[in-house]
Amino acid sequence: MGLEPPSGVAPLRRGAIIVRVGGELAFLSSHVARKVMPMPRLARILGAPPNLLGLTLLEGAVVPVATMSPAPAVPGAGPRSSLLVLLSVDNQAVGLTGLEVVASGVFDVPSAGAVRFE
Repeated sequence: MGLEPPSGVAPLRRGAIIVRVGGELAFLSSHVARKVMPMPRLARILGAPPNLLGLTLLEGAVVPVATMSPAPAVPGAGPRSSLLVLLSVDNQAVGLTGLEVVASGVFDVPSAGAVRFE
């Protein structure tokens, strides 16, 4: 459910997903969050930082995949999540894992303040 807009002002309606990252909720607009999908097979990158899990081929493009979870205790232990959120950032595909998808749909977005949902 959206917040009540000021009288006479209609809220914006936005498609989005709401994710939990480290106990915090985040709103990812459908302009950025393109797809939620099962974790694809990854190719590891030697010497990459711990949160860069590797690369995958999606929709004909090589996509870097990073995790929002703390780094695995054992190098090469792999992702802790079975889901990948595919984002489009500056027209570049980026995959994120370690997010918990809490809700998806069309939400009322007030011009200021937080988005509420049930």
